[in-house]
Amino acid sequence: MDHVKHYGAGIDDRLTGLHETAPWNEYSYGVSNRGACVRIPWQVEKDGKGYTEDRRPNANVDPYVVTRPLVDTCCTALEKAGQVWPTPAPRAPARWGCHQVHPRSGGLSS
Repeated sequence: MDHVKHYGAGIDDRLTGLHETAPWNEYSYGVSNRGACVRIPWQVEKDGKGYTEDRRPNANVDPYVVTRPLVDTCCTALEKAGQVWPTPAPRAPARWGCHQVHPRSGGLSS
């Protein structure tokens, strides 16, 4: 339910469970299921790779705000199940001092 708060105003009025929508307060998924919250295209199931369609967000929301909690939830669950390795934290870029050898040029940086 935490994810739903990112899906835009009026989500409870739009996602009623009628007209090929899942109710806003229930999660479901399915292959080629247009009534599910998250739809998995048949070709994705066949190939074992591809994409999913989250059918709940309103058209006027920021897709990055909506996608982040979903990806975090899925990746956390996969890590707990031992199906993926945790992603290491990104390292800060190195800063070059005045007399350090730059790896691309082989010369001194200034």
